[in-house]
Amino acid sequence: MAETGAVARCSRAVVRADLEHTWVGPLTEAGFDAGRPALFVIEGLLVYLEPAAVEKLMETVAGLAAPGSGVVADVVNEDMLTSVYTREMMTRLEEMGCGWRFATSSPREFFERFGWRATPHTPDEPEVGHGRWPHPKVPESVPGIPRSYFVVGWR
Repeated sequence: MAETGAVARCSRAVVRADLEHTWVGPLTEAGFDAGRPALFVIEGLLVYLEPAAVEKLMETVAGLAAPGSGVVADVVNEDMLTSVYTREMMTRLEEMGCGWRFATSSPREFFERFGWRATPHTPDEPEVGHGRWPHPKVPESVPGIPRSYFVVGWR
């Protein structure tokens, strides 16, 4: 970024925390202001948490999100965890100690429960995959298909 002359218009603070435990205190101590809009990026995380931990995390984020805040996250559907198509991958992840635990087949409704106007996207959408998705689009009406979602939400 320095080579382009880009200048950050915000500050960045790294806050190390276990999101299954207390993390709001360290976040506010680092300068987070729950009275101002923020973007919450929850990427590559939710699948590894137990459903109860996901609920708690999302409730906490919802409590911190001021009007005008946004959220971006990735989730998978339940078929991703149970399908014959992904069984080998799920088994290998479990063997490596990083099994996937959380999924939702209704990502819009899931995020709306926490106050977000959410729009789920799939990697087979041209504006999302940018031509990199090698498989044909499978209609949502086809049951039993493992799916990934990229969710964008606003307050």
